[in-house]
Amino acid sequence: MLIEFAVGLLIVASFAYGVWKSWTTGELAMIRSSLQAVGELQDDVFGGETRTLQCVMGENEHAFEIKTLGDVLNVFMYDDGGGTLYLQSSKEHGVRIEFTLNSEHGDDFMTFRTIKGEETVEERTVNLDKEGPSGTIQYLKTTFGDLRANSGTWWNNEESAA
Repeated sequence: MLIEFAVGLLIVASFAYGVWKSWTTGELAMIRSSLQAVGELQDDVFGGETRTLQCVMGENEHAFEIKTLGDVLNVFMYDDGGGTLYLQSSKEHGVRIEFTLNSEHGDDFMTFRTIKGEETVEERTVNLDKEGPSGTIQYLKTTFGDLRANSGTWWNNEESAA
């Protein structure tokens, strides 16, 4: 009876350890971070304002209404070839995000470059298969948060961001 209890306890402990390991590092961790990212999709980008931003994808230019992080994420998912999202009307002279999507070793990667005028401010590659949307959301939160902190109302102030 004592041996059966010990074996049962060992099985339960092994199962619990496996669940904990999955929660912190495996698929459950990705699910947990994805659920957290979904909650952040409604975060405002422009302090509650809605802005119309231009995005060039291939040979086509599109206008997108942007208010939340989710709206920006939709731009990146609009076309699988990548493009440039202009955050200011001065386009090449202002702040913009260049993005590309590619596959490597069975995983999909999205690379982002935040550019101010001629200067690359940040570059980040997100493994979409391993990080899910949380990596992209974290990049967007950091990028827009840094722009607000360094330039105040950067989307209305062309001179300070160029």
